[in-house]
Amino acid sequence: MGDFKDGSNGGADDYMYDNNGNLIADLNKNITGIAGATGILYNHLDKPEQIKIAGKGIIKIVYDADGNKLERSYTPEGGVTKTTSYINQFVYESNTLQYIQMEEGRVRLLTPQAQNNGYETVGIDGALSMPDGKKGVWDYYIRDYQQNVRMVLTDETHFSSGTATMETGRAVIEEPVFGQTGGANELGQTRYAVTTIPGQQSGNGWNNGSIGNSVSRLSKLTNKVGPNSLLKVMAGDELSATTQYFYKSAVSNSSGTNQLATDVLSSLLQAISGGAATSGITKTSAANITGQLSGNIPFVNATNPQSGATDNIPKSYLSVLFFDERFNFVGEGSTSQRVAGADNSNAALTLANIKAPKNGYAYIYVSNESDEWVYFDNFKVGHTRGRIIEENHYYAYGLKIVGISSRKLDTGLEGSLKNEYGYNDKELCEEGELNWLDYGFRNYDAQIGRFLQIDPLA
Repeated sequence: MGDFKDGSNGGADDYMYDNNGNLIADLNKNITGIAGATGILYNHLDKPEQIKIAGKGIIKIVYDADGNKLERSYTPEGGVTKTTSYINQFVYESNTLQYIQMEEGRVRLLTPQAQNNGYETVGIDGALSMPDGKKGVWDYYIRDYQQNVRMVLTDETHFSSGTATMETGRAVIEEPVFGQTGGANELGQTRYAVTTIPGQQSGNGWNNGSIGNSVSRLSKLTNKVGPNSLLKVMAGDELSATTQYFYKSAVSNSSGTNQLATDVLSSLLQAISGGAATSGITKTSAANITGQLSGNIPFVNATNPQSGATDNIPKSYLSVLFFDERFNFVGEGSTSQRVAGADNSNAALTLANIKAPKNGYAYIYVSNESDEWVYFDNFKVGHTRGRIIEENHYYAYGLKIVGISSRKLDTGLEGSLKNEYGYNDKELCEEGELNWLDYGFRNYDAQIGRFLQIDPLA
């Protein structure tokens, strides 16, 4: 639910009511246009049965003779109608059962997944066997003393992983996942033919049967940051990352300022603005986010934790960095592993069972700030989801505090993941940015702290 938006209505009244005290027009939300200024039609029980949001769509609601909601449909302008049906505690979307409400939460239906093509894996399952090959998972609502749903916990199991092989034949699949969009894609820019690694033709290069025809080559001379992945995480999620690497010769390091942070921020900026893990408001704030991080000393130090080293090993890392919902750097859990000795064809870096300390984001990447070329291959990232689906915080009158609330990223494979019940455990209608809470006898707009119809029992 977004913040209140003041419409451009000049001196005109923003709200209009009928003789029964029911709201019939809201010019701040563009609820108007059914008949003149009227944007809401009511039935004989003073229940809204048609709501038109100009420029967005139309909501229609069907009730039984007692005023209980049976069906809600939303037709966006130029779009396809979405219909939600209610049969007691059973909730359907387009005639398909989505979840079953219960006293402590709901049973959510999903189609179990067990996919593994050798590169990408997805495993999703539930504890309850349901008809038609579906599985059911328990989603528990954690409520405060006012019955506000503050957290949703699940017993669903969900694991996924992806691998960047650097091979050109998989570029269409891997580049959108492990690099920024456009011509500056880190995987595409750093892809390097194995045959051109120094010494490869004579048998003195990277001799490892598991590498393919291409690898990622990093150096301060070209690209410092290679394949990377920005993930939406919830507190308790576990991450793992591994990659093979090779470099030929020892280096001569000197203690100096950390220049790697600038390159990490450049890649992170593109991951925020162009990746699937972030929402619209976060994307538009990407430049401000990275600008703030550039002056964050703990973040800068985390990008190159051994910047002062004077040994002969490249300052090259496999790193996991955590951020909260507002992209403040979280040092807890953020970690890196540095490469070791030279000319080892079987060397690998592994970060296992790294637990997310807060709801927010994780940025996983490989980097190299040394002159010596370091080659990476088979960069694999795994993500085991924890128990939290969402965490909610509210203002006093029920508006959700979006900046510190959080929800698990919906992959589209977990049924109706989104929870509609929040403040006072009432159902929220967000279609067309209506943002009304259904209290049964009347509706409530938390953006203005006002009930929109007269309670017939008041």
